[in-house]
Amino acid sequence: MNFNKLIKIPILVFAIATLLAGCKSNIMVESPPISSINNKKALITFMLPSSITDLGPSGMNIKPTEFNLWDRDKFIGAISKKTLVQYLAEPGEHAFFVRGQNWSIIKANLEAGKKYYVIVNIYPRFVKHSVAFQVVKPGSEQMEISLPKWLNRLTPIKIIPEKYDNYEQKRKQNIQRAIRNYEAGRAKYTLLEAKEGI
Repeated sequence: MNFNKLIKIPILVFAIATLLAGCKSNIMVESPPISSINNKKALITFMLPSSITDLGPSGMNIKPTEFNLWDRDKFIGAISKKTLVQYLAEPGEHAFFVRGQNWSIIKANLEAGKKYYVIVNIYPRFVKHSVAFQVVKPGSEQMEISLPKWLNRLTPIKIIPEKYDNYEQKRKQNIQRAIRNYEAGRAKYTLLEAKEGI
């Protein structure tokens, strides 16, 4: 009897179970996409089309790498690879934040009845990935060619309602610090203009 093989089998089973179980988010769940809106709200869709290696300290995939999205100090979702987060926003001015190793910020002016699309670009780092918002411009190659593919292939996700308050409160201090830096002019931002909706 080969005892080495007997030892390896349960270890392998445990590793696979951990891998599969760890791929689930603690705060987000799959949801139907929002395809239509009324003329009182604007819809902004954040997309993360690139792949990210989700590694824990031991090199095992223990949980998805997520990047928290905020409308100022309102938590609006945690985006991960191959997902999209949709947010129905009031028309007017907004400041959207995403957190990685750094903060990336969009200063937005949204028009009611319009849809806006934003990519969350990821730049791998050893400990924590850097992030950068990118607006999808009307008439661009991304809008005409890539966007239909992303909307078809990416998984829409939404916040688990009963976990919202606790998750948001634990992160309030960090987002409030980022907002103060933004308002003091110490943070760079990308513009999203009303006319860039479709």
